[in-house]
Amino acid sequence: MAEIKELNSKAFDYLDAIPITHWSRHEFSFRGKPGMLLNNCCESFNNVLKDAREKPILSLMEWIKRYTMKRCCAKRERLKLFDGLIMPSVVKMTEREQKEFSSMRLIQVDFHEFEVDYDGDTFVVNMKTKTCGCYRWTLMGIPCWHLLACIAQKRLNYEDFVHSAYYVKTYAATYAPHFLRETVVQITPATTAASTIQSYACKAFTEKRKKEFGEKKKGKQVKRARKQNTCGRCGGLRHNKKNC
Repeated sequence: MAEIKELNSKAFDYLDAIPITHWSRHEFSFRGKPGMLLNNCCESFNNVLKDAREKPILSLMEWIKRYTMKRCCAKRERLKLFDGLIMPSVVKMTEREQKEFSSMRLIQVDFHEFEVDYDGDTFVVNMKTKTCGCYRWTLMGIPCWHLLACIAQKRLNYEDFVHSAYYVKTYAATYAPHFLRETVVQITPATTAASTIQSYACKAFTEKRKKEFGEKKKGKQVKRARKQNTCGRCGGLRHNKKNC
């Protein structure tokens, strides 16, 4: 914090006003084992609800139920492709991180404890208590590159150090529950009200309907002869005194 204060006092004041449990790894809860240390899951779920959030509450809950039903079914189908103890995503992550410990320097302190120097920093790894100074293994349950270096030196299997939350059987148990399906039929409820609706007297509409284009009028009526204009100056036809 002292280094942050020297670098940017406003950033120090901003972080100091927030409880440290919300932004520092060493104060995070170790109870859950999230696969990421960001809030990307919340952002993804908000994006999924984009089209449904404006629905009424009952319609919204029905939409969420159907979305969850389809997602669980898709995950169960995907499980048929998995073969092994842990999830393929964790296997890929671990294999990618195994390339990092080639430049690390390890000092074995005890049978289960190591001191790892990497990129100018020193981390203490305890394989018995499953802790590392970077807190990544403790928080996520996936071996960090410091632990992977120790595992490689002792020639152990890294799968033994992965938390059970990432086992394929745990994944299967998570998406195993089936939701209750229901048939919804719109039926008009019975009522004790009168079966007939009273009619109310109203004034007849007397205004004539406008004829459509091309519609002929009923009856044969003789049109009145059109009166011709006469000039007030000379008495002639087909013009007036202004044009005389």
